[in-house]
Amino acid sequence: MTGAPGRWGAAGRIRRGALPVAAAATFVAFLDVFALLPTIAPAARALDADDLAIGFVVAAYSVGGLPGNVLGGALADRFGRPVTATVGLLGAGLALATYALAGSVVALLVARVAHGFAGGIAMPALFAAASDAVGRGRGGGAMGRLGATIGIAAIIGPATAGSVSAAVGVEAVFVGVAVLLVGGAGLAWRLPRPGAAPAAGARAREPATALAPDAGSTGEEAVPPPEAVRHAMGAALATIFGFTVALGVLTGYLPDAVLARGGGAALTGVLLTGFSVLAVAVMLSPAVRRLRADALAAPLLGGLLVIALALALLGATATLIAAAVAVLAVGLGFGVLFPASATAMTVVGVERRGRAFGRFHVAYGTGLIVGAPLSAGLGEALAVSPFVPAAGVTALVAALVGLLLRRGAVERRRAVGQHAR
Repeated sequence: MTGAPGRWGAAGRIRRGALPVAAAATFVAFLDVFALLPTIAPAARALDADDLAIGFVVAAYSVGGLPGNVLGGALADRFGRPVTATVGLLGAGLALATYALAGSVVALLVARVAHGFAGGIAMPALFAAASDAVGRGRGGGAMGRLGATIGIAAIIGPATAGSVSAAVGVEAVFVGVAVLLVGGAGLAWRLPRPGAAPAAGARAREPATALAPDAGSTGEEAVPPPEAVRHAMGAALATIFGFTVALGVLTGYLPDAVLARGGGAALTGVLLTGFSVLAVAVMLSPAVRRLRADALAAPLLGGLLVIALALALLGATATLIAAAVAVLAVGLGFGVLFPASATAMTVVGVERRGRAFGRFHVAYGTGLIVGAPLSAGLGEALAVSPFVPAAGVTALVAALVGLLLRRGAVERRRAVGQHAR
């Protein structure tokens, strides 16, 4: 987009206040997602939906979110993070409020798609705003904090919504969360605007990173080789897709797995809470804060392989202890993979970061949509647990990520050699 670097200026000009504001707004946005997990199926059932219709209603949010992510990323780069995130959250709040008025399954389905579309617009803008505050390739701490807010929302959202729904009805949950989304829009509007444009011909400046051939030699913007950027982003997108395939299988089939091992719904809830608590702790750890986009091979590959082994353990063993260990291992992998893959999106300049995070959220949503049915279909064809093919998919993704990272390293070394000459 011509003129964008001048419009956005350097990351250093974007006030550090972007990070806490973006984190607070992101918490509200994901509280919306998690609060509806225990309430949307009963609401559809109350409208005489059968199991197939309920499945469509549940999935409609994610389906609507995919085009919203693409549009939101483009809008965030064109019109700015505050405007885009505010419009998205306001739209999500209005769409959610219509749930309480839906008189048929079709009306609820349409509201879900609109809700997901609007929420999808907001997400890339919020993530881009947070990464703008820390500069190119240095987003580990920022992405860790955003990921932690998602984990906290996952802990408190379902339990709170379930209690409210039982006490005063599911409509109260819809209206209450809609009000929170409007409040989140108010937060998003307070996101810092970019600083004044630099003088004509001036070069935007960002902290240097070793992705660039001249990293550390000057204070100028570190521009990685284009091929290295593509490989880094490809590895990150593949990683988040592979993880969310695993996550979709875990959340979809863990209740049955626990029941088959002699546990019950309460134990499933405890395990999923432990999963979220561990992920949050990892995302807030000093190790995650030190993540850089030029040193992601170990966290990306290590996290994917841990998750693949955990899923294989769930599919191959029949004890509750093994199930508990596997679930916590996936939580550990989540705590590493989410901020690491999101940090890779910051290798692009601020003028294209909204679109980068749009693609990131598309990969995230796609994995959630296809993970459970894909693994279930493969499991049925192979006569194995869905966890086994999910483990295989995750391992294949790890191999692809390793190949992309290796090619990216080759491109960086080639660029360094050309610069030296």
